[in-house]
Amino acid sequence: MTEIIRTDKFSIRENKGRYYVYYIDHLKPKLRYLYVGPLDKIIETYIAVGGCAPTVRVRGFEPRMAFASGS
Repeated sequence: MTEIIRTDKFSIRENKGRYYVYYIDHLKPKLRYLYVGPLDKIIETYIAVGGCAPTVRVRGFEPRMAFASGS
């Protein structure tokens, strides 16, 4: 298992092409990794409960046009 991303509370690991999320429990003197679930199921659940707004192009958020002089 290869650790891909690690924060102070969560870790994402790869195993056979799939990604899994672990919660890091900070017990002294060592760390304990608690299995949360597969990353794809966590993302599906997050989107299903409305945690992510659909991507819609809204006027005013696109980048400005570059100057003709190139600066």
